[in-house]
Amino acid sequence: MRYLYNPKIFIILFIILGVFILFVILYPFNRPIQKTKEESKILPTPTKFVVVPTQTGAQNTGKKINITPRFTGVNEDIPQPTLSIAMQKQALKKKTPLTENGFVVTYDYQSDNFVVTLSEPKQDNKKVFEQWLKQNYSLLTLNKFLFK
Repeated sequence: MRYLYNPKIFIILFIILGVFILFVILYPFNRPIQKTKEESKILPTPTKFVVVPTQTGAQNTGKKINITPRFTGVNEDIPQPTLSIAMQKQALKKKTPLTENGFVVTYDYQSDNFVVTLSEPKQDNKKVFEQWLKQNYSLLTLNKFLFK
């Protein structure tokens, strides 16, 4: 009976119990995550392709095959004025920050507007800016510009 009260046996039992508890707690974190069948499905591409053979019959082997998409998603019916305005806006956006005599033009992506910082005297430089805008980017209106 004396061996039941031996402290070494209790220490060893507590160590084994502690290791077992740590194993049970930490084991789920070490397992690799397995995807369900739904997550591992391959999603279809948005564009479907039609294979158009260049020649028919047995002469077709080894020849190049043209693949043309049915629908690309582009709206080909964009009015020309809208397209021209977008092209001028993009051209000015690429040049920013643009420093001219009397003003600086930057672009604020958050508000989707150009920011014009005018030098003093502001009224005179605003007229200079408006004249510059009319000469260089005539399709852009003043409502696309914020003045500081």
